[in-house]
Amino acid sequence: MGILYSEPMCQAAYDDDIHKLRKLISTNPKNKERTCLHYATRRTFSFLDYLMIAILMPILLIGYLIMVEKQRKNVKLMELLLATKVEVNAVDYHCFFQKGNTGLHYACQRKSQSIIPLLLEKNADVSVQNKNHETPLDIAKRLQFHKIVSMLTKSM
Repeated sequence: MGILYSEPMCQAAYDDDIHKLRKLISTNPKNKERTCLHYATRRTFSFLDYLMIAILMPILLIGYLIMVEKQRKNVKLMELLLATKVEVNAVDYHCFFQKGNTGLHYACQRKSQSIIPLLLEKNADVSVQNKNHETPLDIAKRLQFHKIVSMLTKSM
């Protein structure tokens, strides 16, 4: 249930009732020694908040570590492939549902910031257009991946 305050404004601040608080402030802007501002700034996490944080943080950390490890493996795989004589500007036109993308197109679509420099280092062509007449730079701009746009424009 929580704490009950005698001042409606303080109770609204404690309850996080923004709409009620706005209404009370507009109708009764009194200045007292201790106002609802004091109560609102003293708010902290409840026991339930701390409990949820304690339970969820390890799960989120494990998920993050799995994601980082998968990204590292993808970089290692890409380095291995690029060490061979693979064609970095190869276009995927083999099936009817393919869009004519290069590896750089896919890396830009998936925001693979660790893969793009590897492809650019091997002279991946930034100007190749897919079936939608989009270059990797166009894709990065459309998706608003600013770091990738910067990487691609520097390589031109």
